[in-house]
Amino acid sequence: MRHAALRLAAPAALLFLLAAAHAQKAPGPRAPVYTLPVYTHGGVVVIGYAKQTSVRILDRTGKVAWSGMIGNRQPSTIQLPHGNYTLRALDEIKIISFNLAPNEIGPGRAVEGPKPSDRPLPPAVVGVVPVPWVADATYANNPPSLQSRHVIFEGIVTRLKAVIKGGTSPYRVDWDPGDGSAVLTTTGVTDPWNGAATTKVYALPQGTPITATVTITDNLGATAVARYHMIVGNPAVQAHRVARATDEALWYLHTQMERETSGASGQPVADLGWVYSGGYWISPTSMYAVCLANTGRSILGGKNLSNDPTKDAYVDDMIRCINCLTDARNLVAGSVSGKTYATSGGFNPDTHGPGGIPNGKGLKSSADYPIGEGGMHLQAICQAGNTEAPIPNRSDYASYYDLIGDFVDGFQYAQGTSGYPEGGWRYGYDYGDSDGSAVAWACIGLEAAELAHLNTPHPGPS
Repeated sequence: MRHAALRLAAPAALLFLLAAAHAQKAPGPRAPVYTLPVYTHGGVVVIGYAKQTSVRILDRTGKVAWSGMIGNRQPSTIQLPHGNYTLRALDEIKIISFNLAPNEIGPGRAVEGPKPSDRPLPPAVVGVVPVPWVADATYANNPPSLQSRHVIFEGIVTRLKAVIKGGTSPYRVDWDPGDGSAVLTTTGVTDPWNGAATTKVYALPQGTPITATVTITDNLGATAVARYHMIVGNPAVQAHRVARATDEALWYLHTQMERETSGASGQPVADLGWVYSGGYWISPTSMYAVCLANTGRSILGGKNLSNDPTKDAYVDDMIRCINCLTDARNLVAGSVSGKTYATSGGFNPDTHGPGGIPNGKGLKSSADYPIGEGGMHLQAICQAGNTEAPIPNRSDYASYYDLIGDFVDGFQYAQGTSGYPEGGWRYGYDYGDSDGSAVAWACIGLEAAELAHLNTPHPGPS
């Protein structure tokens, strides 16, 4: 087993990890492994995870409406008549847009890029950071396009979202809903992160594309404009319900974030953000970052530390979460030395360090429960991507990769050494006991580290 810290973990957790590893690494069958109902107005935009994926789209009678191969470098536009379909693929794919209006695409055309009016504004006193729905490596460094539509429902309250950047408060916010109805105006806005959002109930049929326009005017008269693309979905389609629910859930978490710019003593300052809930903040902050990274591909989109925060408010949130989690006040260093296990004998958990050289240090989450919450803490940093990049608020580590290594060493040092807790974890370091939840979260964090391309040396024969 590659992780030294997992060699003695509880059998149930090991079985869980082995099953997960098998599910991830086993070759997929040749029968369709990805099936999804699709309701579309004029077509879909898809992109694959594999280099080439075979896709078939069946109409309501079971007849093949489209078949072909899609890649993972450029989105593929598939034009379809208005209606219900079943998409089947031999590997997982991502549907970037469930709906394209006929006037947005033409026969034989590639995916339409953003129109000139949708491109970033020149630098100004005040700006608008969009809140796009699709924000993965394909779109996160570009303004929201016609492929990044929020799914809304007729007759249900829709939240129009934007974040204000710069300028002088208070602000005036004007939303043109895009359906011909009156402009929605809010004055005296002082919260740039959440105050620009408003609500609207649309009465338009399913499949209708809508583009709302938001205009921000600051106290000095400077203005900025951005667009918010939507499509009226079908509440009977599960994928549409999931899309809307996730859209609203991410915005809710965004509104719960506290923000500041600070740094630990002797370390660089950075923009920080955290989510506080029920007396805890490490675990909810970590899980918000995990939701944004979306490594599990459970929803459309997924953010990465390398994405541009000026194009996506959620990328800014992710960067703030990770800066908070790497802050030396929240991820503290301690000494790591050799240990003796009752069953397997001696082991030195100091297997990492800057440049791959062991340094006698391990990192520990400052959370109330440094193992349970610490597993989430480690998972969030590992899944944020760009592990070779420098850490803006840690001068003692050259990259996230080096920091993750010492965090793994801290978990290895925290394992129990004898009795039934041997190889397991509980609430803190050398707690003298272990339980399933702590072991599971430690394993989840360590598995995330392994998948972040961290090679944990094996200590010797198991």
